[in-house]
Amino acid sequence: MMKRTGLWQKSAAGFLLGLASIGLASCALIPEEESFPAAPYYVDEAAAEYTTAQCLRGDVVLTESLDLRSVAKQKKELSFSVTGEHIDSFFVSVGEPVTEGELLAQLDISEFEEKMRELERTVSEYELMLKQNEEDRALALERTKLLNANSWADRQDALLTVNNQFDENALQLQNDLDILTLRIEECRKEIEKRQVTAPFDGVVIFVSSFSPETESVSGRRVVTIADSTTTLFRASTKYWPYFKAGLTIPITVDDVEYTAKIETEASLGIEETKHKEGTSGYVYAVLDAPAFDVTEGKVIKVEVELERRDDCLLVPATAVDTINGHPVVYYPDENGVKRYKEVEIGLESRTSVEILSGLSEGDTVIIN
Repeated sequence: MMKRTGLWQKSAAGFLLGLASIGLASCALIPEEESFPAAPYYVDEAAAEYTTAQCLRGDVVLTESLDLRSVAKQKKELSFSVTGEHIDSFFVSVGEPVTEGELLAQLDISEFEEKMRELERTVSEYELMLKQNEEDRALALERTKLLNANSWADRQDALLTVNNQFDENALQLQNDLDILTLRIEECRKEIEKRQVTAPFDGVVIFVSSFSPETESVSGRRVVTIADSTTTLFRASTKYWPYFKAGLTIPITVDDVEYTAKIETEASLGIEETKHKEGTSGYVYAVLDAPAFDVTEGKVIKVEVELERRDDCLLVPATAVDTINGHPVVYYPDENGVKRYKEVEIGLESRTSVEILSGLSEGDTVIIN
């Protein structure tokens, strides 16, 4: 028994030594830098059960679901220009349309209104006095001509004297009238400080609350209006390059159908933002007619078809993967072993991917 064990140990040692020699000889044939094999690459040497699909012809449609949020093309916060005076009244409420120059709110301006009426009455009086001065001049000149009919030289001197007298009187009246006009303008500016008017056609989106005891604060917002001539929506999407200016999309707002046109920030007069490829950016859509009931911040969901390819090779979107930045698909070989190959892809939708090269119609791909 002891002899047999020793013999087995010697035989085993010899066998292992032979294997080592073969291994060393094989190592001598391996290059210093080993490179990865090109596709197809062995992923799993054991056959397995996979969910598969076929590469078939069909149509692929790229769509984007937009959450269009209503925004104001322009919005203005309005305030009084004086502090410590009582608010008289507001003439509008939230949701009302207004026109440029329309009076929206004012403080107590009765003092200035009375002063304005008094100045305007005085101006009217001075204008009548100027008119009367010219009528009196005409009569005086005719009388002078009659009194000095026999002497041309005396007549000319007398006429010059009359004109000088009436010119001096007219100049004094006109100076007084100019001063009155300036005082009226100053009074008008004081009234404007105490009034809030619409700077453009729009709709009221905010009105401050007040009581008879409420006093004004210069610069504090009392009314806000937003542009109503343009109903504008904005959405953020990674597919913003597809939304070219002029593209039209149907939008339904409160059961009313509109056509919305894609506009650029430049054409809308909005400060432009820099869009970076591969990241989300803003797109703007303008309704073909104002929707006055649309409040700021209202969200409308719209499904937009961006691009389509008809009768092309397709695989399910879940069949495409990437390796080192290159698109690949996995497939089972004839033994059921999972392998992969590189493919060139075209249009991608949520469910399908267009295959430009690397697969043929009827090829099987793994989708799980």
